[in-house]
Amino acid sequence: MSDTSSAPQHLAQSQAVIDRLQALTTPFASADKGLREHLLAAWLEKLQALRELGLHAEGAQAADALAQHLEGAAPEDWHWLAQALFQKGLAQARHGDYDEALATWRTLAQRFEQTESAQVREWLVRAGYETIALTVYRGATFARVDMVREADRLEEKFGKDEWPATQQQVARIRLRRAELLEDLEYYPQALDAYEQLSRDLPHSRFDDVREVAADAALARARLLKKQESPAANQALDELLATYAGSQHTGIRQTLALAQVDRIQRLQDEGNWPLTVAACEQMEAQFSDSDSATEVRSLGRCLQVHVDTLYQMLDEASDEDPAEEWEAQAKALSEQHWQRHALYPNAQVRSLALNAWINACERMDEQEALDAYEQALQKLGDDEAPELQAALARAWINKLNTEAQVRGAAETLPGIAVMEQRFASSEDATAQVLLARAQRLKARLHHRLGDLPAALAALQALTERPEPEDMSEGLQGTWHRQIAEAMNLEAEIWAKQSPPAHENPSGRDASGELLEPPAISDAERQHVAVAQRMLQRFGDNPDQRVRALVLEVFYNLAVSQRDRLHFEDAIETYQTALQKFAGDPGEALAQNVAGCYLNLAYVQMQLLRRNAEALKTYDALIAHFGSSTRPIARDTVARANASRLTCLNRLQSQGVEVNYGDQYEAMTAEQLKALRRLQDDGTQLQKKEQYREAIASYDQIIEPHLQSLHPELRALCLDALVNKGFCLGRLGQREAALAVNDEVIERYSGDMNLSFEKDVALALANKAVQLDKLGRPDEEIAVYDEIIRRWRGNSLSYLRMRVARAMWSKAFTLAERDVQAAEALYRQTIDRYLPAAEPEVRLEAAKACVSLGSLLRKQGRYEEAAAGLEMQLQTLDKDNAPGFAEQVNWLRLQLARNYGKTGQSEPQLAMYQRLLALPEGALNSQQLKAAQEEYQACKPPEGLQALRQKAASAILGMFGKR
Repeated sequence: MSDTSSAPQHLAQSQAVIDRLQALTTPFASADKGLREHLLAAWLEKLQALRELGLHAEGAQAADALAQHLEGAAPEDWHWLAQALFQKGLAQARHGDYDEALATWRTLAQRFEQTESAQVREWLVRAGYETIALTVYRGATFARVDMVREADRLEEKFGKDEWPATQQQVARIRLRRAELLEDLEYYPQALDAYEQLSRDLPHSRFDDVREVAADAALARARLLKKQESPAANQALDELLATYAGSQHTGIRQTLALAQVDRIQRLQDEGNWPLTVAACEQMEAQFSDSDSATEVRSLGRCLQVHVDTLYQMLDEASDEDPAEEWEAQAKALSEQHWQRHALYPNAQVRSLALNAWINACERMDEQEALDAYEQALQKLGDDEAPELQAALARAWINKLNTEAQVRGAAETLPGIAVMEQRFASSEDATAQVLLARAQRLKARLHHRLGDLPAALAALQALTERPEPEDMSEGLQGTWHRQIAEAMNLEAEIWAKQSPPAHENPSGRDASGELLEPPAISDAERQHVAVAQRMLQRFGDNPDQRVRALVLEVFYNLAVSQRDRLHFEDAIETYQTALQKFAGDPGEALAQNVAGCYLNLAYVQMQLLRRNAEALKTYDALIAHFGSSTRPIARDTVARANASRLTCLNRLQSQGVEVNYGDQYEAMTAEQLKALRRLQDDGTQLQKKEQYREAIASYDQIIEPHLQSLHPELRALCLDALVNKGFCLGRLGQREAALAVNDEVIERYSGDMNLSFEKDVALALANKAVQLDKLGRPDEEIAVYDEIIRRWRGNSLSYLRMRVARAMWSKAFTLAERDVQAAEALYRQTIDRYLPAAEPEVRLEAAKACVSLGSLLRKQGRYEEAAAGLEMQLQTLDKDNAPGFAEQVNWLRLQLARNYGKTGQSEPQLAMYQRLLALPEGALNSQQLKAAQEEYQACKPPEGLQALRQKAASAILGMFGKR
């Protein structure tokens, strides 16, 4: 790496020589040869110093002055003039004067086109190479095509020159041509060109030419990998074998890059031992390198080494040296950071910083916070462009960690520092991460309750101009940041809005619509945010961004409905559906479904506009009817059930309803008569008059079972389910099974939510009868069917059925496969104990009781007691129906386990607590068990008294003898 600190000194020294010798070498052709050589050396040193200082305009002027001084030089000195013109064009290009640079190089080519001097031709071919590079940089596809032709021309003209520098430049031009073919996606031609280079040049007597051959071999291996060719690995291995041991700087750099490619290949293949071995080999080979390319490659190797060790840790067995691997990974991370953090090359520093951030992300929070702060102390002021993205990443990680460790108030000053640090940064990634920090600032203000400050931060963020020159992926990240900020803004305005109305139906005692309350300023702001989001991101290509827009509209409509602004809610739902109903994005499907269902709910249930609701249900079914996704099936099932209710309401209002042209006509009076039969059967069933109830149900079933009419099918389904229940109560188990099978076979395919609930109930009833008949294999198969069908359903009733099926299956398995039963109990607890719905949690509570019993029967008393204590902490405060009974069973289980582990005091205390409960808190079985078990262990009447009695009897026996 050049030492730019000495460039000003070199510039001053060279200028002094030029000032002294320029007059003495005019005219140049007749000047003393020694003076000429001394002058030229000084002038070239001046050009080098100007280049190092970035003074490219001055460099172009200096090169032009040299060219003018060389005018009239003898032919043997023309190569100096050619070099001056080449350097002038190079300086112009680096200054951004592209047309002038190309013109200079064309002048060079035209002036010396017929020259045979090998030294002059070197500069012609160098200018040709730079012309290709600059033209490709400035142009599009057509420029690449033209430059392929230009490369062919240059190779044909200069390819046979013996001059070493020209040979190297021709080789580089051939390599550039192959790269252009690859850029143009002419892959077969590119592969041929790479292969020819790697075959023709390895045996050159010039190392610089062999370097090009190695570069071509690496490019070929990478292109083969991009094409997923099996030959890629062999090509890479051949490259490493061919140039192994080379000490040429350029070839060593290529070998370092190839080594990294091989290491990453091994890692991708999941071959951890070989990956680690390859990393260790490369670290030994390049650990003492001073080359920026080699050090950068070494840094990548160290990062792969660390990642691989952690992957091995994730998959480690008890026999593996996991602690050793973790210690090694931490040591390598520390070594990489300490050795490369202050390396002169900015790319090396950036790689080291990113690797250290990765290491920090694996630390505990306090350790990570200290490490981030130390890293920023070391590199925080580094202005190298290559480091800005990594520094911004370190900052945002540090702030997020600080918020967790020190709290919101302590973190806010750091955000202000980061904002100042990166406010004028031109790095797009840094700007995106700065936006993330500003969103964190808003969240922290929100957490502290300072909503005006949170809103001000969000407004400042959402009004920020979009950074320039972002990649497509980074632009998507930026849009998500802004959309998430606007989502938070909407959430804050919603929280500042008045609470939901105390009467969610929106009607008074007489059924009349209430006057909606006035709209607050916060509610108007909520609407405004939603509208701005729709305008800004409604057509965004990223479905995650569109999903955020839809989420804001969905939540806005819910808020409007809860505040009794029903008309506004309808308009919001309709706007959202108009924009997003046809969106194919999977992430939007759930909220699209919710908008349809909620819109219909407002229309039918709250405003009683059944005809409008019917149109909404029809639109929903048309939208989701052909989809096979679970959310679609669930949505259509809900819509079909509600649609049927809507039709029934319309008919009861005297509206002529067409359930479907394919169905038989049914008058409202006929349907009312059937519903009366259904009600009669239900009343008889409640009175346990099961035979009479069955007779009532049969009057519905027998004449209408084959009907496809939606309402008749619903009536028959309900009657069949109830009939199956009644037959079970009468002990007619085979008949009950037959009826439940009829329900399952006939109605399982209907996409109707109420039908699905009835089918789930029929399956549950079938399992009960199979249990009574002693057919456990069939019973378990039924539980499996319930679990399979509704495992992912969001409806609380069906979730309850799945949870109950899992618990029941485990209960049945406990008689034959204790391990499987235990696993299923635990799965039920883990999945459903945190559930929001009490009826679902209750099934998990039953699993807790059953698991405790199962562990106690296996003699695992301490384990059972620990689990029961933890579960009691969760369930003891749950006052939903049914939980008290399960909690009391848990206490009984815990007392029994205390006794088995010798904890007599906690055991007695638990029994006393149970027996002190109000009358009726324990069921008869629990009360009897608690009393008997307490008496058995209560001193002195319990176990101690029994032991004393036994001892006295033994002594008496010996005394008689």
